[in-house]
Amino acid sequence: MHGSLIATRERRTRLRRLMALEIEQTPDFLRLYKLAGLSLVTTYALVAIIGDIRRFATSGKLVSYLGLNPSSSPVHRLP
Repeated sequence: MHGSLIATRERRTRLRRLMALEIEQTPDFLRLYKLAGLSLVTTYALVAIIGDIRRFATSGKLVSYLGLNPSSSPVHRLP
């Protein structure tokens, strides 16, 4: 069991390095990481969810897509 824990830790370290390299090599990703103060994993997840950011006409549309602005989301509106 100990060997499995060590192997898992090493794999996680490798994956974090790969995420860091990809974020570092893409200026928009790096800007998001630095300006938003997000963790490495959160930044990588957001980038994976958003995809090509140019598909959103405005920042408001992106925020609405992510569900970060309840007033712009049609879900769960009270009468």
